[in-house]
Formats: sequence, C-alpha cells, structure tokens
Amino acid sequence: MGRSFNAEVTARLQSSFESPTSDLPAEVKAAVAVEAKSRNCTESEALTRLVLAGQSKGGAVLNLHIAPGTTAKDLIDSLNASMQVVPPNATIVVETKR
Repeated sequence: MGRSFNAEVTARLQSSFESPTSDLPAEVKAAVAVEAKSRNCTESEALTRLVLAGQSKGGAVLNLHIAPGTTAKDLIDSLNASMQVVPPNATIVVETKR
C-alpha cells in the first residue's frame, strides 16, 4: 500500500470518476463514443453492448431497460415485438431501472 489513508481515499475517489475506456486503445475509445452517442447511453453501457456483440461473434444485441412497474406481460410483449427485427441468435441484455 505505502500511502496515507487520505492519499488512498483520494486515489480511490479519483479512479471512480475515470472513464471506463481510459486505458483502452484509441480505436476502441472511438467505437465506444459512437455507440454511446447513437444509443444515448453512458460509456460503460456502450462498452458492455460492444463487448457482448463481440462475444456473440458480431451478432445483434437486444438491450432491454426495465422500468419500475413493468409487468411480466409488458416484458413478454416487448420480446415478442423484438422477434420481428432482432435475429434469433441475438444476445439479450436486461437492465433494471430503479
């Protein structure tokens, strides 16, 4: 460790405000920025989407945001509607909003 309590707290606070892409190559940062802008989401969310797309060998990623009060019927209706436009091998990411 080798640093004071205050220095440790300061370092941890500073790292919590860093971008999730700060250590990534410029090309990856650019892809994340484009994804975040086009999806109107955070860099962290965009990075997650891109990684999942890569894991599914370039396939589609369906990202569902579930708001408080969403019923099972609402979720099923959304999934059924997505079947019209999303390939059957798409990766599904479900996020809850609190």
